[in-house]
Amino acid sequence: MERRVCVKCDGILDRGTFGGVEVDLCTSCGGLWLDKGEIERLGTLSASELEALRRMLIPVPGQRPVASDLPTACVACTGKLKEVVLGPIHVDFCMQCQGLWLDRGELDAGLEAAEGKTDVSSLLKLAAATAAAG
Repeated sequence: MERRVCVKCDGILDRGTFGGVEVDLCTSCGGLWLDKGEIERLGTLSASELEALRRMLIPVPGQRPVASDLPTACVACTGKLKEVVLGPIHVDFCMQCQGLWLDRGELDAGLEAAEGKTDVSSLLKLAAATAAAG
């Protein structure tokens, strides 16, 4: 099993399972890596299961995610992350494996944007391709 590293603070990501969905979370900065399809699956969890995940995403005091305009290596593959819009937030998305990174505090907005959508990864891929072309 490979060790995944946070794209914001370089901390080692912890794996956690919430309602049968395995996610990678950074307990240092409160960020969250979701593999393809996991945001849709998180959207089906009960309020108590989501609350358990939120509690795990409380960062260490003093740590803040660092925004970067530079391409960032993907957590899960050899691809690069690209910032794309998901509802009211900007997320880091990998065109190659279609995983996405949510910074601290973005979980609820990401879930709300994904509500009712069956394939958020395809929407993000289209947004990234459109941004690259424009």
